[in-house]
Amino acid sequence: MYNHCQQGTFVTDNTRLNIRTKDIRTCRFYFHYIHANIPESRNHAFDGNNPDVARSCRIINDVLEAYLPAYQERLIFIRKMELALSTTLLPEKNFLWLDNDTRATYWLWGKACLDPECNQSISQALKNVAYFSWYKGSGLTLSPASHHERLTALIAFVDYLCVSTNNSPAIRSWLTHNLDIWRKYAIRLTRFKWLTPDDADTSVWAYRSLVKYQQAFTSETDNPLCPVMLPSPVNAEEAFNTFYALLDLWEINNKIQQDTIRKLNKAFYQKTFRKKQAARKGRDTLSEEHADKLAFLVEFYRTDNMSVLEMLIDDRFRGLDTRTKAIQSFRRRP
Repeated sequence: MYNHCQQGTFVTDNTRLNIRTKDIRTCRFYFHYIHANIPESRNHAFDGNNPDVARSCRIINDVLEAYLPAYQERLIFIRKMELALSTTLLPEKNFLWLDNDTRATYWLWGKACLDPECNQSISQALKNVAYFSWYKGSGLTLSPASHHERLTALIAFVDYLCVSTNNSPAIRSWLTHNLDIWRKYAIRLTRFKWLTPDDADTSVWAYRSLVKYQQAFTSETDNPLCPVMLPSPVNAEEAFNTFYALLDLWEINNKIQQDTIRKLNKAFYQKTFRKKQAARKGRDTLSEEHADKLAFLVEFYRTDNMSVLEMLIDDRFRGLDTRTKAIQSFRRRP
C-alpha cells in the first residue's frame, strides 16, 4: 500500500509535546483540525498535499507552540486531536480494492469527478437531499497523470468527505456501496485481446479511435459522461488506462456501445491486415536505387529485366555451389 495510506503512525512526544508522523493523511487532518479549533492559526497556509511530511510536522509543531505555549493546554489539545483522527479517517483497508486495480481506481475517480449522480449518492448517504458538487468542493486535481495520482486524489477525497461532513460511517457506507457496484460490473468488463499497455502505438491509436467514436454521440443534456470528458493522457501507458476508462464511464445505451466495440475490433484487424499487406508488398518491390541499377544492367546487356535477374541468380548460385564443393573436398582429405 502507498505510504500516504499508512494510518496510525503518529507519535506524541510527551516531553517536548511534538507531533511526529510519516503519514501525509495524518498531517492533512491535523492541519484541518488546528484551523478549525484555533481560529488564530488560519493565517498560516498549510499544504495538505505536500509530500515532505517532515516539513509539515515542523509547521504543525511551530503553530502548536505559538498558540498553545502552556504545557497542559497543549497536551490536552494534542490528545483530543489524536482521538479525533482515530475516529474520523477511514483505515487503509477500505482502499485496498483500489490499490492494485488501475481500472477500478480510474472508474471511481471519474465517477466522483464527473458524474452528478455520484455526487448525489454522497448527499443521499449523508441524508442530505441538497445537491453539492463534492469533488469540485474538495479542490483536488482534475487532471491526475497516473494511477498513483488518481489513487492519491481518491483517498484525499474520501478524507475530505469524512472531515467536512463529520460522518465517517456514512462515507464508509458510500465507499462500500461503490465497491459492490464495481464487483458486479467487473464480471462483464470488456477487454481487447490485441490491446496491451506495453504496445504504445496501438494504445494511442485505440484511445484516439474511441474518443472519435464517442464524439459522434454528444448528449443534448451536456452530460460529461457522453462523451466522457477525461483529461488527455500524457504517455502511452496512460492512453491504455484512459481508453478503458472511456469505455467504463460512457453513459450510452448498450447497443451503441456494443456496435462501437465491434467497430474498434474491425478497425484494428483491418489496420493490421493493411500493415501486413504493405510489408509483403515491400518485400516484392525493388528500392528505387536497385531499380536504377537493374535498368542499367538491362541496357548494358541489351536484354529484359527477368533475363538479368535470372543471370544474377545463376551467377550467385554457381558461386555458392563451387564454395560448397570446395569445403566438402577439403574435409575428405586425409
